[in-house]
Amino acid sequence: MSTSSAPHTVVLLRRVPERIGAVLALFSPDPRTVQDVPGDRVTTTVNGHAITVALTPAPLRSDHLTYALAQSPTKQLLADAVAGHAAHVSFTYEGDDLRGAQPTLTVLTAYVADAEDGLAVFVPATDQLTTDVLYAGEAASTPALTWFNTMAARLDATTSIAHTIGLARLTGSEIQLRSTALSPGEAFRDLREGVAAALDAGAELRAGDGLALGGVHHVLTPGASVIGMGDVLDVVPGPPEAEPRRRGWFRR
Repeated sequence: MSTSSAPHTVVLLRRVPERIGAVLALFSPDPRTVQDVPGDRVTTTVNGHAITVALTPAPLRSDHLTYALAQSPTKQLLADAVAGHAAHVSFTYEGDDLRGAQPTLTVLTAYVADAEDGLAVFVPATDQLTTDVLYAGEAASTPALTWFNTMAARLDATTSIAHTIGLARLTGSEIQLRSTALSPGEAFRDLREGVAAALDAGAELRAGDGLALGGVHHVLTPGASVIGMGDVLDVVPGPPEAEPRRRGWFRR
């Protein structure tokens, strides 16, 4: 259902801040300089990326948020946050360096989510809604886990599938894993952790590239999405990566 490709996050808040300066103060190096900033929308440059911060003193009501809640594995924890939040703040990057801006966007979002009034984080481009605690924890440990979403299910009695959502805006393609050896939960874990590790290492994740899942070498191969998302990259087991050839002392 994702309709946006721009890096964009929304933090649902328990209370309405007095002004946008109270939000900026949560991540500013000198909170005193921003506490009295007027208005409800500010564009600020952080780590070389222009990020727009917008405060809305009202709950976010949208079909997309409702959809994300219904799809969330933690929807029982999030239902109260969606129903009871009083305001929301969004962070948006509209430049060309989408992947380069992601770490900055994640850090700013985590600062606000982890504050006293943070309740939940909604990422429209990945159809993802998660708790403030989970988002802040992943942002601190493995930031790339917050850059895409992953779904998993059983295709039939013997086959599981895991599929990324929102990854294509950063790498050009979604990735899917089909397996008869893994349960849906295991496929979800292996694909999510493997893709995040590759992103953190700076991998391009293009056709022909290798991807380690569960300690096993795989190759990204062009394929078709089984959940209706068009062309994707299938994760296919590949031969072990070649070991560097060692030169012996007495080689002739």
